[in-house]
Amino acid sequence: MPNRSRVVLALGALAFGLTATTAPPVVAQPTPAASPDGPFRPKTIVSLGDSITQGVNLPDPGTQAYPYLLAAHYGASVADVAIGGAAAGSERRGDVIRTQLGHVRAPCDLATLNIGTNDIRLMAHGDDTVADYEADVGHIVTALRGTCTRVVVMTVIDNPWNLLATGECAAVWATDVASENAFLRSLAGVTVVDLNADPRMHDQSSFGDPGLLHPGVAGQQYIADDIESAL
Repeated sequence: MPNRSRVVLALGALAFGLTATTAPPVVAQPTPAASPDGPFRPKTIVSLGDSITQGVNLPDPGTQAYPYLLAAHYGASVADVAIGGAAAGSERRGDVIRTQLGHVRAPCDLATLNIGTNDIRLMAHGDDTVADYEADVGHIVTALRGTCTRVVVMTVIDNPWNLLATGECAAVWATDVASENAFLRSLAGVTVVDLNADPRMHDQSSFGDPGLLHPGVAGQQYIADDIESAL
């Protein structure tokens, strides 16, 4: 994967972000590490995940997706290496373990991870299990903690009216989201940002696509706000 001197925006123009796309050649630019003597203010951020983190269906993902909102807030460089359709560790092209972790390099002050929606889609088709998801996320978190100063992990947003919950994942959605979120909340050594506990993320006006899967401009700002509050 060729390096470039500036962050290249990943524009995943997917209808619902469920089809894997090519990993963006993005690299966090080296900057001084966050000071341990004051409030945590990351100077290098890497964001892993799926089309939610990519900012699919936003008018301008490079300024409106939450990784870039965090970068603007902290005056940090950012590498948004998320891939539409990604799952934690499945055999699908573009999963976090086989593709995105390779972009995480020191110096890394803050890593964010938002993954789980597409894993439920795989579970619905018998291609993954909750136990697989837990093992894969555990592997990812261990790798991130070994490289980055702080790691933020977000819970999966559980809205029964989204495209997957009302469609192909209807039989497993509620149970599997609950299982994923219980595991994510139990993780040690990371900052867990419980997006599912934010009532704003259960307002349909926070979402920017007909499938109600991808946060719109307001929803992305709410995610950034929740992360900033947690840090």
